[in-house]
Amino acid sequence: VGTAEDLVNTITVTSTDTTGKHAMSASEPAAVNVADPPPIFAPCLTIKKYVRQAGTSAEYVDAQTADTAQLITYGADAEYRIVVSNVSDSPAACVATPLTEVTVTDNTQPGCAKAIGAMAAESVVSYDNNGFLVTPAGAATLTASSGCSTANVTGPGSSIATVTAKGATSDPAPASDPVNITAKPPVQTPCLTIKKYVRAAGQSTFNDAQLPTDSDVPTITTGGNAEYQIVVTNCGPTTVTNVKVTDDDTTAACATTIGPMAAGAVVTYTNTTVSVSGDPALAATLVNGVAGCLSTNVQVGRTSNATVTGTGPGHEALTATDPVSIKVKSPEATTTTSTTTTTAPPVVTFPPTPPAFPVTTLAPTTVAPTTAAPTTVAPTTVAPTTAPATTVAPAVSILGVQVAQPISDAPLAVTGSNSSRPMMMLSMLILLVGCGLLLASKSGGTTATRR
Repeated sequence: VGTAEDLVNTITVTSTDTTGKHAMSASEPAAVNVADPPPIFAPCLTIKKYVRQAGTSAEYVDAQTADTAQLITYGADAEYRIVVSNVSDSPAACVATPLTEVTVTDNTQPGCAKAIGAMAAESVVSYDNNGFLVTPAGAATLTASSGCSTANVTGPGSSIATVTAKGATSDPAPASDPVNITAKPPVQTPCLTIKKYVRAAGQSTFNDAQLPTDSDVPTITTGGNAEYQIVVTNCGPTTVTNVKVTDDDTTAACATTIGPMAAGAVVTYTNTTVSVSGDPALAATLVNGVAGCLSTNVQVGRTSNATVTGTGPGHEALTATDPVSIKVKSPEATTTTSTTTTTAPPVVTFPPTPPAFPVTTLAPTTVAPTTAAPTTVAPTTVAPTTAPATTVAPAVSILGVQVAQPISDAPLAVTGSNSSRPMMMLSMLILLVGCGLLLASKSGGTTATRR
């Protein structure tokens, strides 16, 4: 069986005459037109898997091969989109027919697997972590997908999505599609930091003391010492070489050469101590402090700067600086306390105070003025009292009565018992009254004759 051009029949007849001496023949071709059978088309079913970096608005990429792999930032996630089609192909390689049991599987991302179920002819199903789309609407029942992604991409990778289904008369062939990803090299940004701390000699705590106005700036007594602590850190992801420390404080020798530092290594040193963390090789070489990393005989306050330099893996020049401040005060003056001894004057003991006597209030008495007759009062001489080591001055005459007064500073002694004192007081009172009368008589014109 072939095409119409291949089916040509030729009929031939042969014979001889009655004598048998002459042969005769005749031929006639005849074409047979045979119709071609109708073509048989398979059901249609295809799948595509696309990729992009998660968390971006970039378009999904059909990264079929490793050469066209999608670049994902180191440590970021890759997310995928799956597209299943039941659409007739042209030229007619397949015919879209209703399908059932449409199922998607994935060899590396289980989150991309999905049981779609039935799909109408000429329909498309698309889904990813953000939702799904069915065209035309209602041609399939679908729910949103989740986990159709690769987390923490750190290197190249490939995955394949596959779809299978059942047809009405025959099953479509399974379809598959690969996708490829690779990670961008991580950003290797080298990093160095330095901190300089200070304290007054003898103190236990170092202070940051960035600026002269900071509250933690230590005060150094004039002539005292300031001690420093230097902390150098490799804060990047790679080894830094040629690490060196310099300091613009000419009174302190804090400069040193550290050398290569591993990623994350920290070097801390003072005038007498050193410690290294995160780099065992470096710890074996740095075993002593940096002698001279202090200022002696400080006279003035100041701010100084420590600087670290180094070289990154890409020959990057790295540098960092940190300041520290100190202030100075004069020594406190020594206060001398003098003791003045005051000699108290000698205590003079006087006779004891006489006891108080009851006071009797007398009614006022009116005395009639009297005129005294002229009276001659004979002078009375009082002999001076002779006391040992006392010089008696001449007698003093008071109203004709001579009273001797001693020159000595010794107190006058009053003798007599308490019982005789009232009489003495009464006598003195009478004497005073008499003197008053005498004076009154003198003022009234009476003359007293003195001898």
